[in-house]
Amino acid sequence: MHEQNLMGNRLRRLLFLSPALFTAAVILAVSPAARPVSAEIPASPEAEEAEEGIRVDPAPEPEPASVPEPEEGIPDGGEANIPEPLYEDGNYEGVSRGYGGDVRVSVTVDGGRIAAVDILASEGEDPAYFAEARAVTDRVLTAQSAEVNAVSGATFSSRGILEAVRNALEGGKGTP
Repeated sequence: MHEQNLMGNRLRRLLFLSPALFTAAVILAVSPAARPVSAEIPASPEAEEAEEGIRVDPAPEPEPASVPEPEEGIPDGGEANIPEPLYEDGNYEGVSRGYGGDVRVSVTVDGGRIAAVDILASEGEDPAYFAEARAVTDRVLTAQSAEVNAVSGATFSSRGILEAVRNALEGGKGTP
C-alpha cells in the first residue's frame, strides 16, 4: 500500500510538471536560438562563385600612403612636431567652492604644459570623499585641461577642484 502512495505521488508530480516541460520544449523548438548559427551566416560571394565555377580575381592591394616631404626651413623630425604651448609658464592659484567649503589649488605650468596640480586647502571637505576627489588632478595632467569628468562618488568635491584649476589657469595663455 505504501508503494502505491509513493507511486501516486510521483505521478502527480510528473503530471504537475508536464505543462511546464511541454511549454519549454515548444519554446526551444521554435526559438531562433535553436537553429544552427551557420545557417544564419550567408556564404561570401567568392564562395558562391567558386561553387558555380566562376573565377574570382582577388581585390587589388591598396597603395601605401605617401609620406609628405618636409617643408623648407623645418629640419626633418624637428620643430614641426613640437606642440604649441598651451599656457604661460608660472605658478597660478585658484579657489572654488567644493562640497563643504572652499578648495584652493596651485597649478604649475612648465614648458607651456600643466606640470603639477597641488591642493593647498580644502576646509570643510569630508576627508574620505576628498581623498577620492584628488584623483581628478591626474586626469587634469593627462588631458592638459580642466575639462575632464568629475570623480564618481565624490562629484561635488572633484568639481570644486576642477573649477579651482580653471580659475587658476585663467592667468595662463588661453585654454585649450
